[in-house]
Amino acid sequence: KIKLMKKFLLSIFCLFGILNYAAADEAVFNFTAPTELTPSITDDMFSDAGSGAFAFATSSTTFTKDGVTLNTTDGSTASRIWKAAKGTYDLRLYKTATMTITAPNGGTITSIAFTGGTVNNFSADNGTVDGKNWTASASKVVFTWSSSATTQKINDVTVTFSTNGGTVTPDPEE
Repeated sequence: KIKLMKKFLLSIFCLFGILNYAAADEAVFNFTAPTELTPSITDDMFSDAGSGAFAFATSSTTFTKDGVTLNTTDGSTASRIWKAAKGTYDLRLYKTATMTITAPNGGTITSIAFTGGTVNNFSADNGTVDGKNWTASASKVVFTWSSSATTQKINDVTVTFSTNGGTVTPDPEE
């Protein structure tokens, strides 16, 4: 009986291991609600950009969501979260800016989708870009906007990833 019980328990553990191994997850970086980002970006952190608009420079900030990280570098103008005079927010990137997205340790990114009014004229260091979407299988993706890109107005970035059997620690506020 003990041998049978051990085999049964081993089978159960193996089944849970298989189910956990390829589990895909999503991390959404919502720049239209900057207080929901990690770190949280509050209105008192914005600088006056003139004409009733405000900006928060992002190039020295690493955003995280479920272990996924997102960093930007400046292009022809500083990368920033923009608060328009009408009170709406988005992420603004400019000519030659970059965005690096990295999976949790040991994880793999399988797709990235951008939404926003203007998200175009960019390439990736690997995988396939089709419109506002990227697909492949990589632990890190670096996007670069072209020298002819207009102001990019990104609402959110959705990253689909697998932890390959690892664990992801949710952000504290979730």
